[in-house]
Amino acid sequence: MTLQNIFLLGAVASMGIFIQIIRFANKTVKIRKIWDSALESNRTFPNR
Repeated sequence: MTLQNIFLLGAVASMGIFIQIIRFANKTVKIRKIWDSALESNRTFPNR
C-alpha cells in the first residue's frame, strides 16, 4: 500500500514537472514567433 502511494505521488510530481516544461516551451515559442514577426516587419518596413 505504501509503495503504491509513493508511486502515485511520483507520477503526480512528474506530471506537474512535465506540464511546467510544456508551459515554458510554449512561452518560448510564442516569444520567438513575436520576435520573428518583429524582425520581419523591420525588414519590410525599415524605420530609417
